[in-house]
Amino acid sequence: MKFSLVFLQLFLTVVSVDLAPTEDTLVLLHVLFRHGNRTPDKFGWFPKDPHADNNFEPFGFSQLTTKGKATEYKIGQYLRRTYGKFIPQQYTPDVLYALSTNYKRTKMSLQLVLASLFPPLATDVFVDDLNWQPIPFNIEQGAGLIGIPFHYCINFAIHYSRYERSEEAQKILAGYKELYQQVTTNTGIEVESPQTLANIFGTLESEYDIGLKLPEWTSEIFPEVLEEAAGVFFEFATGNTILKKYSAGHLLRKILKDSLSKRKGILPEGRKIFLYSAHDYNVAAVLRTLNVFNRHVPPYGATVFFEIHNIEGIYGLKLYYQDYKQTDPKLLTVPGCSSFCELDKLYRLIEEYLPGENDACTPLHEIH
Repeated sequence: MKFSLVFLQLFLTVVSVDLAPTEDTLVLLHVLFRHGNRTPDKFGWFPKDPHADNNFEPFGFSQLTTKGKATEYKIGQYLRRTYGKFIPQQYTPDVLYALSTNYKRTKMSLQLVLASLFPPLATDVFVDDLNWQPIPFNIEQGAGLIGIPFHYCINFAIHYSRYERSEEAQKILAGYKELYQQVTTNTGIEVESPQTLANIFGTLESEYDIGLKLPEWTSEIFPEVLEEAAGVFFEFATGNTILKKYSAGHLLRKILKDSLSKRKGILPEGRKIFLYSAHDYNVAAVLRTLNVFNRHVPPYGATVFFEIHNIEGIYGLKLYYQDYKQTDPKLLTVPGCSSFCELDKLYRLIEEYLPGENDACTPLHEIH
């Protein structure tokens, strides 16, 4: 019996080593990232903000700063450095699908990632000393994969409102009563929901990032306390199955569909990578729907990597998250699966969160 157990353990060890994903087994890559560092936007405006009259020139409201441009450019450099053997140096139309939400800061962020991911080869140079080439990308006009459902989906708003009034949500909010009261007093705006608090945190985060002095009242609660409280908003926005469908289900369905299409051999032959330029909301919603989210606000440039590997005919996912708390992205494991999660098993684990025909929203418009 002892011999059998030892042999079984050795066998499983050998199998696990043999099936370990490597760059040679990588067949497809999906990358979702938050835009770069930005100026404050008007969503988070509050009357007692000492910088309320600042127009944030020359950038304007809600736009990438110079630092934010560098953040995104480094994402493309990381992709080129890490996946250089997998992603060809020569850009061709089939190799890439890139999509951005219809915001200036996300469109600019995607352009920066593309610029560093595909610097021109000698044959691509059309102006001397210009280390750049145009790479086409797509813009999501409102609804669907990476739109923010608060802005276009009445069904989402209805279900969100119901969840926020639920006993479960109210119990969570009760734990923040004193903090909400403190922030209300100091900002001059009524804070009754995690969404309002998240907007205020976003303003303070961006003001601090561009070097502005924050009000004295923030000294004991920014960033850690306010960030933790702001992270509740993402949990509420994915508080039940229907909310997860609207917040992340469409994108996860596409990622799975494209990965399974790769397995079937029906993707464009040269397709290597999908890029999605979006917001902290999208990053958090995807992590939360996959049940790998720890309460926080994904920082500027936060990135989720979906590596699809083919190991001896088995197609599966390795999931990584870069939140810049360490040098390299963290390997995440979807509960119920291993760190290499076979695609069919992953589908079964998240199937209830993948939207059907009756879960679509009618697009209205984006804000910016």
